[in-house]
Amino acid sequence: MITAQTRVTLGDSILGTPEYMSPEQARGDEHIDHRADLYSAGVVLYEMLTGRTPFRADTPSAVIHQILNTDAPEPRTFNQGVDPVLASLALRLMAKEPGNRLASAKEALTALETGERVQVPAPRRPRRGLILAGLAFVVVSVWVLSWDRLRRWLGGAAPGDGAAPVIVDVWTGDPDVTNIWAKYADGTTSLFHQFPREVETAHAELVHLAGNGSLAVAAALVAPLAGESLFLFDADGTERWPMDLSDERQWPDCGPPTQWNCRRLAAANLDAEPGEELLAVAGDKNRYPTRISIIDPRTQEVRSTFRHPGGISGLRIEEDFFRGHRPAILAWGYNNLLYCADDNLRVERVRLADWTLVSVMMVLDPNAMDGMGPACGEVIPGVPPAVPYAYAFLNLPGTSATVYAGGGTDRARQT
Repeated sequence: MITAQTRVTLGDSILGTPEYMSPEQARGDEHIDHRADLYSAGVVLYEMLTGRTPFRADTPSAVIHQILNTDAPEPRTFNQGVDPVLASLALRLMAKEPGNRLASAKEALTALETGERVQVPAPRRPRRGLILAGLAFVVVSVWVLSWDRLRRWLGGAAPGDGAAPVIVDVWTGDPDVTNIWAKYADGTTSLFHQFPREVETAHAELVHLAGNGSLAVAAALVAPLAGESLFLFDADGTERWPMDLSDERQWPDCGPPTQWNCRRLAAANLDAEPGEELLAVAGDKNRYPTRISIIDPRTQEVRSTFRHPGGISGLRIEEDFFRGHRPAILAWGYNNLLYCADDNLRVERVRLADWTLVSVMMVLDPNAMDGMGPACGEVIPGVPPAVPYAYAFLNLPGTSATVYAGGGTDRARQT
């Protein structure tokens, strides 16, 4: 729900949020009944189970195209821990044809209370009448073309000037880890960029550079290319810049710095100004040091960096966490250097948990995260301590490797 945005079309045909719209509403059918509400309830249930709506795209027209023509992915595709009964109920409620859904809210409640899976309609085959299929195709095509032209115009490209189609999604792999693929507003998919064989891409992210629709594609590399681990490409595939995210500082209990890789990547508006910023997580490939950096993709400026003594395994941006609709950065992973310092900046270990490696969760304010944290002194010379908005040490092991409690020799119970 946090990421959902209400969109209004330019005409008088549809008003609302396309992600929750039933196929019959998207088609503009004349007779729509309560089963459209059941479909929307299924979308909400699906989102509660997976953290995302079943159909997502960059434009309302592309979302409607998916609603009309694509079956919702199995919820356990995104979350293997989803209860199979709830997953089957969500898919049944989201059946494309109203007659294939449960007949009423009461029937849905009964199915929920029985605790048994409901039968899910088989994936659809293209058996609709030619007239209906043709009308749906025309409606969707008009939506896509109109929105595409508007986006090109806002981005400075006039309709018919040969500009490339608008990218709506990017991803890596499938099957080669050196590949970056792109999906366009016209429904086509193509290879966007391929790195050399020695490179492995961790993630690709679509970046909105400004408020005028201009786009770029960022790529994070697990195996850096010529020392560079973060790349930005224009929407036409032209390389805009590469970056080396290595940190040359000497961290405690570490040898000489080695080549750092970029492990996680996100794009979001972190400063309330037009356009998005990149949030990159990079780390020493052999040791614990990790950095979380905010980077301006337009200028390649590193605006701030939070240095963390441990690994980061997950990253999320909450857009309206602070007052004034300011975002927060949520990260989690482990910490293996619990440091503090005395008045003479003599570094001392502080025992805050029973484990050598402990699980951690943190909330960072993008406007106040520059430095080393958590620390109460300059653990790294020249790097001031940074105080996270929130930081939790969990008295649990922070890795699946062998760890030892309290520095002793008894093997710790894995959790």
